[in-house]
Amino acid sequence: FTPEEVGLFGTISTLESLYLWHVPPDGLKNLLAARPFNLRRLHIQMGQVRGPMTRDDFLALLDFLAHEKCRLETFWGYLSTSSFGHLAAAAAEAVDERLEDPVRALLNVLRDENTSLTDARILNDGEGPIYVTNDELVELDFWCKMNKTCPNRLDLRKELSDAYADQIAKYLNEDSHSEAFELVRSTFHLW
Repeated sequence: FTPEEVGLFGTISTLESLYLWHVPPDGLKNLLAARPFNLRRLHIQMGQVRGPMTRDDFLALLDFLAHEKCRLETFWGYLSTSSFGHLAAAAAEAVDERLEDPVRALLNVLRDENTSLTDARILNDGEGPIYVTNDELVELDFWCKMNKTCPNRLDLRKELSDAYADQIAKYLNEDSHSEAFELVRSTFHLW
């Protein structure tokens, strides 16, 4: 999409759901550049996508998900095993380290920066080898569930980190590693 074509969707600031059947290369990047922060559901029909996700599309998706105003809850269709394979193959010429391991980059954003995405699917489109492990699919599902059950987990993590840093340091100075471990372990269920 060009910026002009994105304007055809209406007022981007009020857009909540978007179902697309045709996405040209870099179309997702152009759509997300308009910062549709109220967008909650984005579905893209894989059958009509021309080629795998481009590097710029993927990086724009990561940046969008990492933005504090992002409210995207559902993202279906454009994340496929062949997209990750294509991104991994292009890592040799990558200028962004997130492209070296694109699946890990997505999972890191969900773990450390995003609290809105509650439903994402990586489709096995049957094109080429599978570049996404079962453990990575389980982790993706885990972070989506964490976002659904504990949407304030990143705020809790910061508060817990600040609040317990002195106590942990005190335990470590007293060589009471088991107590420090227990203190840290007891806070993880809140994340």
